[in-house]
Amino acid sequence: MSQASCLATALRALELGLSPLPVASDGSKRPAIRWKAFTTEAADRSTVESWFAHEPVGVGLACGFGRLELLEFDDHQVYLAFQSAAVNLGLGELLERVEAGYLEQTPGGGMHLLYRCDVVEGNRKLAERQIDKKTRKPLIETRGQGGFVVIAPSNGRVHPSGGAYVLERGSLEAIAEIAPDERQSLFDLARTFDEIEPPTEQPRGHTGATSGGDGVLVDFNARVTPEEILEPLGWVKAHSAGGVSYWRRPGKDFGWSASWGATKGFRVFTTSTILPAESCSLAFVYCSYHHSGDWRACVKDLAQKGYGPGPRAPSSKSGPGAEGVEVAEGVTDPHRLARTVLGPLRVSGLDALRVHRDEWFLWRGGVYVALSESGVSAQTTNEVKREFERVYLSELRAHEAAQREQSTS
Repeated sequence: MSQASCLATALRALELGLSPLPVASDGSKRPAIRWKAFTTEAADRSTVESWFAHEPVGVGLACGFGRLELLEFDDHQVYLAFQSAAVNLGLGELLERVEAGYLEQTPGGGMHLLYRCDVVEGNRKLAERQIDKKTRKPLIETRGQGGFVVIAPSNGRVHPSGGAYVLERGSLEAIAEIAPDERQSLFDLARTFDEIEPPTEQPRGHTGATSGGDGVLVDFNARVTPEEILEPLGWVKAHSAGGVSYWRRPGKDFGWSASWGATKGFRVFTTSTILPAESCSLAFVYCSYHHSGDWRACVKDLAQKGYGPGPRAPSSKSGPGAEGVEVAEGVTDPHRLARTVLGPLRVSGLDALRVHRDEWFLWRGGVYVALSESGVSAQTTNEVKREFERVYLSELRAHEAAQREQSTS
């Protein structure tokens, strides 16, 4: 296939019920002709031959026609992570079938998966990455009805890099047929790679539930982990990678039903639970299961358990209802200083650091403020010096003096 001419590829695509088109040689990756008419009806053989009479360097396909759809990965590392997640979540056989049918690499290092399905919709962006305030980079997207894809053996000026599209596996003849529910499973998995943080929204129905309710819920969401909230409810963590964990709902023995990401919240992909099929906070999950969505009762419950603004005592365990426990330790314990400085506590008159989900926070004026790496370094240095002067050295010297006195007596 990699040696085939664009004309031969176009004619073979036409024989297979697809709609081939020539590609412009300006790096735009667009058809070289007015092409919308060919999204619903393919050209005849003589027309296709005339398009490629001078052996153009690019051939593409009108997506949607012939039930053809493309799943496109613009970032190769994201594709590798997608492969790994699919294998670990029970979608390995499906992805293998699609890859074996048609998998190609783009000149930019992206990957194309072509398949046919009875359900084909318009183009969709399934996952993106924020580059700056105004720019987003697509990570995973589709090309369906009204879409177009450049395919192998296109090369040269059809792509800004001048590189070639390379067929890695399969052929036009082998493009896989997948069922609508299989297509949806691939789309759901792709959406878990979306890195765009959704607009900040308060959980439905909790505003005004009780005085200080917002602060209680914000504190709860900041302190608890998905494991603490979901596992007691029967949810099972099926896989975890790249800062995303995948969860299987109660009563299901395979696959996954929801995902958790630090910026995305708990994203539900099933209608078989009491949760809506959308992103929600852990406070929303807790309120839905424990209080049937009654935010007033939920806030009261969490406030009684110690959630809300204000300093808290150090805790030997996390999660709702954790109690402060003082750890017994000797003055020569080498881990004592680390626990004192880095523990989630506030010493009277001092600012204290806290680490939570790989981020550092500093207690200031009743709230924890996120710190940069340089800020963490400076604050840690200051607190270590202060703790050595205030506690550790004085107690250690007293201990050593007592040892010397005992040895001479």
